[in-house]
Amino acid sequence: MLKHYLFVSLRNFRRNWQFLLINIFGLSVGISVMLIVLLHLWFQLSYDKWHSKSERIFRLTMKYDFPNGINSHWARVNLDWINNLPEEMPEVEKLVRFQDYQPRQIKVGDKKFRENYAFTADKEVFEVFDFTLVKGDPKTALREPQSIILTEDIAHKYFGEDDPMGKEVIIVTEGGDNITHVVTGLMQNLPKNTHLPVNLLTSFSGEEARRGWAYTYLLMADSDPTASWNEMIPAIIAKYANQEQAAGISLPIQQISSIHLESHLAREITVNGRISYLYIFGGVGLFVLVMAIINFVNLNTVLSLKHSKPVAIRKILGSSRLSIGQYFITEAAIFSTAAATIAITTVLLVIPYLRNNGLLFIEIIPEVIALSLLLLVLIISYLSSYYPAVFLSGISPTSALKGQTTERAFHSNYGFRNMLVAVQLTICIMLVSGAMVTKRQLEFLVSKNIGISKEQVVALTNIPATSRDKYQTLKLELEQLNGVEAVGACMEVPSREIRDTGIYYVEGMDEDSEQSRAMDAQIVDRDFIRVMGIELIAGRNFREHIPQSKTLSDFEDLPSYLLAQNREYILNETAIKLIGWDDANEALGQQFNWTIGNLSVGQGPIVGVVKDYHQESMRNQVEPIVMFYEPLWLGNILVRVNGNAVPEIMDQIQQEWDSVVPDFSMEYSFVDDLYNKLYQQERSQLQLAYIFSALAVIIAFLGIFSLISFTLKTRIKELAIRRVLGATIGSIVILLGRQYVAITLAGMLIATSVAWWWLYQWLHTFAYRVSLTGLEFLLALIAITLMIFAIISYRAYRSSLRNPVQALRLE
Repeated sequence: MLKHYLFVSLRNFRRNWQFLLINIFGLSVGISVMLIVLLHLWFQLSYDKWHSKSERIFRLTMKYDFPNGINSHWARVNLDWINNLPEEMPEVEKLVRFQDYQPRQIKVGDKKFRENYAFTADKEVFEVFDFTLVKGDPKTALREPQSIILTEDIAHKYFGEDDPMGKEVIIVTEGGDNITHVVTGLMQNLPKNTHLPVNLLTSFSGEEARRGWAYTYLLMADSDPTASWNEMIPAIIAKYANQEQAAGISLPIQQISSIHLESHLAREITVNGRISYLYIFGGVGLFVLVMAIINFVNLNTVLSLKHSKPVAIRKILGSSRLSIGQYFITEAAIFSTAAATIAITTVLLVIPYLRNNGLLFIEIIPEVIALSLLLLVLIISYLSSYYPAVFLSGISPTSALKGQTTERAFHSNYGFRNMLVAVQLTICIMLVSGAMVTKRQLEFLVSKNIGISKEQVVALTNIPATSRDKYQTLKLELEQLNGVEAVGACMEVPSREIRDTGIYYVEGMDEDSEQSRAMDAQIVDRDFIRVMGIELIAGRNFREHIPQSKTLSDFEDLPSYLLAQNREYILNETAIKLIGWDDANEALGQQFNWTIGNLSVGQGPIVGVVKDYHQESMRNQVEPIVMFYEPLWLGNILVRVNGNAVPEIMDQIQQEWDSVVPDFSMEYSFVDDLYNKLYQQERSQLQLAYIFSALAVIIAFLGIFSLISFTLKTRIKELAIRRVLGATIGSIVILLGRQYVAITLAGMLIATSVAWWWLYQWLHTFAYRVSLTGLEFLLALIAITLMIFAIISYRAYRSSLRNPVQALRLE
């Protein structure tokens, strides 16, 4: 029986190969898109779930509520007493710290490296996380001081094909000491789907080293400890923190598998994804698949009407309604399986392109692909065969053989087909208008004047603390280079969030009153404003600085040193508005002080006010910022170069660096690239939106093209009579096109309502955004309407080339 069904299906394919090829191609595109979307969603939702204890692993975060509701929420913690949590709470089975998160300076022989994601971790790390050692014992690998574990990629970079076990790796500390570490373990490279990438791990030198800022993870006894945690942690905070700290500090916990999509705190280890983008991405993929299925169902329904006479003969020869239904389901399954086969081939070819161009990182998961294809083939086969199996198997054989059923059936399901076409056009309008709005928003983000001149500025980042006293020497050398226009320094490179938030005080303000406010601090030198092209709208720049010949390690009493310095402050516009000054000149000369934790940087006058600039992504409002000079905290150097011969200039900068700071490798980025990376997710999503929208439009119009072509075939006699009676091509186009225009207008109303809502929600994730004008929806409507009339005009013109007499005689 199956062989017979295959034979009949092949015969039908030969008779209608043009329509069926279009149908199979459109369906394969829809399935391809949905497979890519499913694999991407699967990958994004699988972050950190590969740890066998992921349901019980939680990250400890720190939130500090400043007066009047201002707060900062960090992904890391700097409270040393958290090490006592396993003793204080029975629910905490293990506590693991990951600290020393700044890029490490590494020496192996005469080679220098700067390694990111190099952490010092507790020896219990292997009892909590599924980090697999290829060589070494996880129970002892981090037990001894100066032990180091390398991942396979890092070991190959340092030692090539040699066995790294027992080899020496020198780590240059922030204090400038060369500490020799011995390789005690070789670890498998971590999967890509983790918020905690690790390149190497080092052991603690002792219990006293387990202090300061750290990313802290807890292995809990229960997979849902939130209620008990929230009940017990306030008492523990009150026990260990002083009264002032306890009033503002809270310690929320996050399940490790939720961090990638739901956490966007200050000082995240990596840039996390956004679950809202998964909703959008999944919705677009589903839309494309639905359009492809609609095409397949619609055209399959129309083509099945040509089977009325063969079905009638089958019934006369004794075929049951069940066997006729089985035939239609089998034929639909054959064609949908062919589409699925093309789809999986396409996906395998497209995935490397998506990876190499940074659009998506997708892992091929055979189980997901196989199950998805099976479900899709079954669903599509059922949907596309339901109407012909039910309708044709129930028609009268006599009526079918006389040809009285086909035309009536074709016109009787106009409403059903029009509804499906309306859904397609609605989705098309939504996708096209949505792509145009997101493009306009991205262009706005990239082109908006952010208050600084970010082009042609090189940031030499993560300057070691022990080398910051050499900044003035390096600055003087760099300023002598041809092509270098200016050199400055700052604590946080523009594009990176500050989040060093402290309490400020202004002359005349009651320090204990409710007037207290919080403000971010950006530590800069006097050339920062000139290098970045920031506009000074009132007052003056900082005075000339006295070169600093000391580093943090030279101070036993840092608070006293900071208080003793002669300070000057520069505020941005948002800061003076926060304080309550309407005019920037009102701020000049006012005595100001800024305090973070137990460190107060001392009192001094406000000497200038700068125009607001965007220090970070325009998802966030411009924060109030105070600038002051403190050489101990200048961790990044900014070099403005001219646009000519940039590679040569960078070579010269590298030479000067190696001369002044020989023990450390130079790390640099262009500031405009750093800003562009802030919107990398949006840019990738936009490119995919273009691709998927284009595919959706192609699928929709392939279906409409086929449907119109088949409609013209069923109306040959009618159109021939109209031609004989003098009808023009234009009148025929209007006759055929008006129903599609009506459908498009109906779809426009639905599309505008739905798309306007989700675009409004998406735009409001940005503090600075374009407005919705409706122009994009109108342009999408016009474009789609024109394309429909173009298709109808083309098919009507082709039909007009045929002699009406021949058409009537043939009919």
